[in-house]
Amino acid sequence: MDEEREAALRAAFLYRLAFFVQWPESELAERQALRFCVVGGPDSLVGKLLSAQAGTREVQNHPVEVHSLTAEQGLAGCHIAYAEAELVVAPPPGTLLVVDSPQRLSAQGALALVRQAQPGGEIRLGFVGRQDRLQGSRFQLSAKLLQLVKFENGTRS
Repeated sequence: MDEEREAALRAAFLYRLAFFVQWPESELAERQALRFCVVGGPDSLVGKLLSAQAGTREVQNHPVEVHSLTAEQGLAGCHIAYAEAELVVAPPPGTLLVVDSPQRLSAQGALALVRQAQPGGEIRLGFVGRQDRLQGSRFQLSAKLLQLVKFENGTRS
């Protein structure tokens, strides 16, 4: 899978992910913008593609904003953050942190969007998760999404 195709798939996965997450009104008020934050700098291909894909679309009646952040910036105000770099500050409980590798998931993040080898050598993307990092969060993942997540202990929710 080439870099540009993988980045496009990652952006699509992140955008679709938002349809399977619910935040309480205290975190995401009616008609408030759903804010994606991409931690990796302004040159992040995933960030650029996510911005282009979001455009004027809405997610669950919320307009979409995409912001590019550095690892030193906090994630306050972000609903979904995608990290391509190690964060300096832990995400607030209302932010779903998705990281780009299983190695990064061991240190931080609730979900990792990772390559998964398929029979025949095909590579696909999928989610790996940490249940312990989902506990106490101010958002809820849908049952449909949880069925697709492979949790680190090898079980599915």
